[in-house]
Amino acid sequence: MSNYLRKIEQYCMLSSVNLFLSPVVLNNVLVELERLQGVGTGEMDVCSISRIGSQVRLVDLHDGAVMVVKLVLPEKSNPQHGLLSVLSPLGSAMLGKKAGDTVEVSSFGYRHSYVVRDVS
Repeated sequence: MSNYLRKIEQYCMLSSVNLFLSPVVLNNVLVELERLQGVGTGEMDVCSISRIGSQVRLVDLHDGAVMVVKLVLPEKSNPQHGLLSVLSPLGSAMLGKKAGDTVEVSSFGYRHSYVVRDVS
């Protein structure tokens, strides 16, 4: 894939204007957000799970590139500054993940895999 296409693909994965979330996927994101609101009173440490407000360090399994993003609501999204909407393809795939988990996102017919290095 050319560098130019890679940049377009990356923009689409990070963009808060998301044409890729079907109603079913959007429903799954909303259900996960509701579930994460109740986390913290049980056995899991609230800081170890990615949710709105979490800073997440990802490692691209293809090239080893490290990306640090903060999950935010769509209106606060600014991918160029590391603020990633929970409704973007990558942001929605990261919800509920913890260190060591794999995050997979498909875009333009390619599958991108990341591993969560840490969540704070």
